Amino acid sequence: MTTFIGRGPGTSPTTDFFPFSAALPSTPVIVISATSAAGGGTLIHTADAKAYDVPIVYVANVGGVAGAIVYLNMGATGASLATTQSIALAVATSSYGLIQPGTPISGSGVVYMWSTSVAGTFAAYGGVTRTYTASA
Repeated sequence: MTTFIGRGPGTSPTTDFFPFSAALPSTPVIVISATSAAGGGTLIHTADAKAYDVPIVYVANVGGVAGAIVYLNMGATGASLATTQSIALAVATSSYGLIQPGTPISGSGVVYMWSTSVAGTFAAYGGVTRTYTASA
């Protein structure tokens, strides 16, 4: 019988919803302060070491910058945060968008975001669906 991580013997894989690791209960919204890929981005979430996390990120344009673009990168840090390896989302002024890559990260993988606009233009909120399995 397979024992699933985080669950008792005889149970199936289970999915739960968790807030981003960079969010706090008193401040669940994360302001995107990074304005370049080379700067490392703003950390949004670090995946659980023994599960699969799928990020669901709402991004709001709170800075009033028209035509602003925010980037999401999973698994890379530093200079490797190239825009060609990331998911781009244009968000209109005073509006929001959803980035749901559908790609699971595990083994303490990371999610970073940045914008080429003024720092503080975007704010991220949401969470991850976490699936506990025997192989994560």
